[in-house]
Amino acid sequence: MNRLRFMNNLKNKEKRAQEEMVGFALIIIIVSVIILILFVFALRGDGDNNVIESNQAKSFIQSTLHYTTNCANGYIPNYYSVRSLITACNNNVVCANGRDSCEVLEEDLTSILNSSWPVGEERPIKGYKFEVLEEIADNQYEEILIIEKGNLNKTTQVGAQETLTNDISIFFIVYE
Repeated sequence: MNRLRFMNNLKNKEKRAQEEMVGFALIIIIVSVIILILFVFALRGDGDNNVIESNQAKSFIQSTLHYTTNCANGYIPNYYSVRSLITACNNNVVCANGRDSCEVLEEDLTSILNSSWPVGEERPIKGYKFEVLEEIADNQYEEILIIEKGNLNKTTQVGAQETLTNDISIFFIVYE
């Protein structure tokens, strides 16, 4: 009888030990999930994910330069890229359909900027300025095209510059 009691106590202790191990494993899993959630929130920062960085502005300029415009060079399927159209505008070239290359450049760039950089006081981006300038002398520039939108008086600004040729440069400034 003592032996039977001893065996029952031993089985009960084994069951309790297994239950305790399962409970401990559940606690470990719950704590791990909580730590993972806290880690994700820490990586997100203070919620200011909409702030633009200068490398994003630079990437925007570079990708915009490869956009195919609505101005054809000589014949209709041979359309200018923005890069080529800037040079064509600077040289007063007329598109194959008779439109002024500078007008087409301004229309296409305005469309790209409006869809890529929505501006407003309730938005993270308060304004922008996109300039295409030709250097005529040391640090003296002549305007080829300037597109501005929104509030340009904000103190926080991020920008980028891209040089097309020795004398033509693009400046893009975002006001936050």
